[in-house]
Amino acid sequence: MDRIDAMRAFVTAAQAGGYAEAGRRLGQSRSRISKLVMALEARLGTQVLIRSNRALSLTDAGRDYLVHAVEILDRIDAADGAIASRLREPRGRLRINAPIAYGRLRLSAAVARFLAAHPGIAVELDLDDRFVDPVAGGFDVTIRIGADRDTSLVGRRIGAAATVACAAPSYLAAYPAPSHPADLAAHACLQYGNLATGATWRFRRDGETLRVQTSGRLSSNNGEALCEAAVAGAGIALLPDFLVAEALRGGALVSILPGWRTPDLSIHALYPRTRRLSRASRAFIDALARGD
Repeated sequence: MDRIDAMRAFVTAAQAGGYAEAGRRLGQSRSRISKLVMALEARLGTQVLIRSNRALSLTDAGRDYLVHAVEILDRIDAADGAIASRLREPRGRLRINAPIAYGRLRLSAAVARFLAAHPGIAVELDLDDRFVDPVAGGFDVTIRIGADRDTSLVGRRIGAAATVACAAPSYLAAYPAPSHPADLAAHACLQYGNLATGATWRFRRDGETLRVQTSGRLSSNNGEALCEAAVAGAGIALLPDFLVAEALRGGALVSILPGWRTPDLSIHALYPRTRRLSRASRAFIDALARGD
């Protein structure tokens, strides 16, 4: 006889007031519950339940035993629940790769919130503006901004960043401010290497889309470097809003071409197609998608 099964059958029968109802609650037959209770009584050497045609009642010994049995079963269920919860909670080390500026300005705070919510996870955050190979680098999740054509990766869109065409007041004082996207051909344009369209900048207004081929003497794969160069008056930049928001608020940069919109940049969380997504990786990507 399994002592725990017999104890649970007794407690359930006593609380339900009958073997049939106890069997329904435990998913067992009436006869199975009866046999377990009788085996329990044989082991204890005393009767714990009085059977009648209409219901069950507790003996004095049964009432005493019921108090202890309920406490024991509650502790067993709590212990089982704690282990089940521990197994469900994501655990392990998570290696994340992301662009430097996005990682510093947006992702680091999200990682901190994620760690607070998941004490069983440790994160190694690698910031690099190069398009690293996640498989060779051993990364679980890679964050990329803009279109990604790497077919070896599986991605989930976690958000978007607006782009802003802007320049410093000092630059616009030295050169006529463009009134139309086509005017950019005569300007020094700072080239951001993480734009999928490269030096071709796109603008939209009233259903019209223009593609403008720009040029300039400075290009970089680091948006913060181009933002600082734009603030210093080196030219016109087209950058994600999270890079230039502070400079725009403070007046160090001003947006140009009012009425014309530039495309948003999709932000994706990527992982290798050949690698099974871990519970920790899935939890992190879900958190980013929710904006946690």
